[in-house]
Formats: sequence, C-alpha cells, structure tokens
Amino acid sequence: MPRTYLSMTKAVANDAGYAGNITAISTATGDAARIARFVSEACQYVESLWGDWRFLWGGIYEGISPANEHTIVAPENLYRWDRDRIFIGDCKHYPIAFNDFIPYAGANSPGFVGQVVIMPNNDLRMYPYPDKDTEYHLSWFKQPMVLTNDLDEPNIPDQFRKIVEAYALWLYAMYDDSVELANKSQAEYEKWKLLLEADQRPGGYAGNQAMHNHINILAW
Repeated sequence: MPRTYLSMTKAVANDAGYAGNITAISTATGDAARIARFVSEACQYVESLWGDWRFLWGGIYEGISPANEHTIVAPENLYRWDRDRIFIGDCKHYPIAFNDFIPYAGANSPGFVGQVVIMPNNDLRMYPYPDKDTEYHLSWFKQPMVLTNDLDEPNIPDQFRKIVEAYALWLYAMYDDSVELANKSQAEYEKWKLLLEADQRPGGYAGNQAMHNHINILAW
C-alpha cells in the first residue's frame, strides 16, 4: 500500500511516542494535529528543495497560439518552466524573467518571435508576437503537493516517502526539545535525501534556489 498523508502521520506519531489513535486528519487534535501539520509541511519542504525534481515534471505542454496572440497561458499547476526545453514554432527559446526584459522598438508588433518573457503570473509573452498560427511545445514542472486529505499522496515516489516522515519527525523533535530524537531523525532525513537526489536528480541542476522557489519551515 502506498504511503498516504494519514499513514505517514500515523508512522510519525508512532516514532514520536504518541499514544493516541489517529483515525483521520480532519479530526486530529492537540499533538496529533501538530504531527499531521508537520507531515504536510515536510512534504512541501522536500518537494521544494529542487525545482527540477523528476517527479515534479509536468510533461510537454502543447498547443497552437493563434495569429496576433501575445500570450501563452501557463498550466494551472505550474511551478516553473523548464527553460532548457521551450520550443515555439521551429525555434528553441530561452525565456527570460519579466524583470530582465527591456522593451525595444518593434517588440509589441506582429512578426517572428525573437524573445520569450516569463510574466509575473508565469504566463509566457512573445516579442514580437507571431503573425500566424504557431505551434508550441513547452516543458514544465508542477507545484509541490499540499497534503490535505487522508488519502493524499506526495509527488515523491512511494519508495522514498520515508524522507517526509523523517523530516516531520525532526520538526516534532525540535518542537519537543528532544535532542536524541532530533539527531536520529536528522540523520535519517539526510540519508533519504541522498537516495532521493541520486534517483530523481541525475544530470539536474540547482535551478530552484536561484529562483527563490524555497519554503522555510519552522517548528512551533
């Protein structure tokens, strides 16, 4: 059986020495609710460590941009574009961030697409915009999973989901001021992190940190 939000919460509770029975996330209270929250935050944290995790790849977003259309609307669950694999028409483009774009004469007119800009809402804007119907093939990465319901599952492959449990237990240990448990769970987390990166990031790059796609988690 795959590790779900509820089953991971139960596993962390057991390792933390919680004596109660957690039957559902929605009815958890007190320490049980706190542990569930740590599991959800741990999942987001791990999935946010790198923007190019293989398990976050959303596939190829394809379509046809009509003539005289400026914008390609981003997929609903977009985390970030795969900048190395953006094809519009017959050309490969390397999109730039909106803050780096400098308007120039003729940019806002029909013609051959020479520059692609990632807008603040993550849509892609083409300069100049195409003067004919133009195909696009865009690689992208999806958002980290936000665990909410009992049967929700991380994007992380099931065989590596112990990393979520280890990090959640580490958060709980820090909250509980348990030095021994914190050291043990931290070591377990670091072990699983190495295994996950070896499997899900070969040939990858640290594109995430530079783009500030990172979540800081504090125990409370």
